[in-house]
Amino acid sequence: MRTGLGLDDEGEIRSVWRRSGHDGFWFSGGNLTLARIYNKYLALQIKADLDGIDLPSVP
Repeated sequence: MRTGLGLDDEGEIRSVWRRSGHDGFWFSGGNLTLARIYNKYLALQIKADLDGIDLPSVP
């Protein structure tokens, strides 16, 4: 099944499990297996953001 989102330079699904571009709004998606894996990383990104740790910007 094709999502139409495409892949980024790192081979990850574009625009998923990262900042949305709006303050305090993060985006998660995918099926249950992907969500179980990547939401842990998303939670770490949110925690870093709340703690003021600067993370590299991902397009």
